[in-house]
This record gives sequence, C-alpha cells and structure tokens, in this order.
Amino acid sequence: MTPGDVAEFAMELPEATESDPGPGMSLFKVGGKIFAVLTEANDSRPAQVTLKCDPESALHLREQ
Repeated sequence: MTPGDVAEFAMELPEATESDPGPGMSLFKVGGKIFAVLTEANDSRPAQVTLKCDPESALHLREQ
C-alpha cells in the first residue's frame, strides 16, 4: 500500500477531512478528531502512517 493509497482510503470514511500541519505531513480527522497521521518518506526513513485506536485493539494488531 502506497502513501497515496492510505490517504485515499482515509478520505473514504464519512465526514473525513485532511489537513496539512507542515511539510511532509497529512492529518486525517473525523468529527474534528485525528485518527491518522501520514508522514512522507525522506532520506532517513520510509513513509509511515500512525493510526489511533483503542489500547486493546493496538495490542492485538501488534501481535499480527
């Protein structure tokens, strides 16, 4: 999945918005609350996405 795919998927959620808080970053919100942060790749790291979820789900996802 490319960063563009992630952004497209995030924007498919009902009432999703995207904002640009600074160079190389995109924030995705629903109802004014952030649910994902997409950071572009640079020379020192690949692109990454940070997702907000409840702690129990996070533990389960990390195990996979």
